[in-house]
Amino acid sequence: MSTISTFDEETARAEVYGLLAALLYAPPTPELLAQLRVAVTQAPQEGGFLEESWQEVVASARQLADMQIADEHAQLFGGVGKPEVYLFGSHYLSGFLNEKPLVRLRTALEKLGIERDEAMPETEDHFAYCCEVMRF
Repeated sequence: MSTISTFDEETARAEVYGLLAALLYAPPTPELLAQLRVAVTQAPQEGGFLEESWQEVVASARQLADMQIADEHAQLFGGVGKPEVYLFGSHYLSGFLNEKPLVRLRTALEKLGIERDEAMPETEDHFAYCCEVMRF
């Protein structure tokens, strides 16, 4: 039985967080969908923790057209009015956007030396931003 090195596990974890960030921030690009459609679906060790979930992600990418995936993203996370899923943590903690939880998060990130990229229009409590922090 082979063992995955800590480096490989940490790299894989970072890659998953990077993918989650990309998928939460915007509909997947055609390039990302092309990569998902040819991705390996078996974990290095049989029965890996995320193996089944990963297989479902890849299967969805293979079964759905680019436009269907973009429409699903818009339906869940965007659109006019209230989205089905808010992507901002402060909404779930306080019921409002840009409230005290965001201030506390900014303070914690500042202590870690992490600053928001001004090119990023979303606030730091956006789940894609949080995934990027976890990635690094």
